[in-house]
Amino acid sequence: GGTELLAPLGSIFAQPPDNEYSNRQIFVLTDGEVENTAAVVSLVAKNTNIGKFQIQKIMIFDKKQGTKGQRVFTLGIGDSVSRELVNNLARAGCGVSGTERYFISLNS
Repeated sequence: GGTELLAPLGSIFAQPPDNEYSNRQIFVLTDGEVENTAAVVSLVAKNTNIGKFQIQKIMIFDKKQGTKGQRVFTLGIGDSVSRELVNNLARAGCGVSGTERYFISLNS
């Protein structure tokens, strides 16, 4: 797991939105896995105000709290991507996840 997501996502969440009416959409593209999946998912859940999120893929969404105007969408690329990371980040961020195994050459 050489992919680092905790610090970059923390930096994004630390910055205020452009204005009080803007909704921030964060797209995470990754080809690997991280060593600290639980911490990354927890950070996303905390900053999208999802309510309680457990790593065991159980999510409780508090509609009164909403998403703080931030959502996280994920795309995992390649054979070695962590599906747990990709799926749980999107769940915690009120977004959608996807994975793609095969690559299409843009040179042809």
